[in-house]
Amino acid sequence: MIIEQKIVDKIEILHTGDIQVREANQVVKDGVVIASSYHRRTISIFETNPDLSWLDEGSQAVVRAARTPERIQKAQELLSEQNDVAK
Repeated sequence: MIIEQKIVDKIEILHTGDIQVREANQVVKDGVVIASSYHRRTISIFETNPDLSWLDEGSQAVVRAARTPERIQKAQELLSEQNDVAK
């Protein structure tokens, strides 16, 4: 039997604090992935209330856990430093 499935197969926290989520679109035949394509989405650390409804519950929990006040503060400091250099 051949099925198509979409899964979140990677969540990355970038040095900027942004979070990248990679979705894999897979074609599976008899339990074996025979084809894949990928799509990435980025969730900005500065987005105050991001819509995570497109993620499964486990992935939502990972994203929420990564968005700490400390990480947001660090991202703001990094952005401020980059702006100072650009002046």
